[in-house]
Amino acid sequence: MKRLGNDATLTRLGDVYQYLFVVKNCLELKENEQIYVEQYGDIAKISPKDSVQTEVKHHLSEHNLSDRSEDFWKSLRNWLKNYDYAAKFKSLILLTTSSIPATSAFYQWDLKHPTDRLSILKDIGQMRGGRRYFVSCMKKCFLFPTTKFLTYSRI
Repeated sequence: MKRLGNDATLTRLGDVYQYLFVVKNCLELKENEQIYVEQYGDIAKISPKDSVQTEVKHHLSEHNLSDRSEDFWKSLRNWLKNYDYAAKFKSLILLTTSSIPATSAFYQWDLKHPTDRLSILKDIGQMRGGRRYFVSCMKKCFLFPTTKFLTYSRI
């Protein structure tokens, strides 16, 4: 059946996915920890020891996290834009239903050293082509000093 123009099913499914993750985090809270939803990004866990900010991206159909994925670049841009606040988090996480193929620059991202991550992002920025959004986002991301950018490579 064809979807109507005002069908919000996909948006609501993304919301449900996000709130399931919120409930999971609430059940795992320790003393003196708090969860914030949509106040400091999608989900933020404030903790005396390990504060975490998580951006949640849900895709109903199969989706790959590619080098130029809007999910990644929008999240990175938001973290950089709000650097002074985001730097207070121990971890910045992109939680996605996307697959990460072995050919993606983000494959095993969490195992890479921060300087290697920065080099990978710079290499992506040197590639030609791509959508207008990606080019705009890349320019904004690399306006920040390298010292700040390396801090954000903890993604």
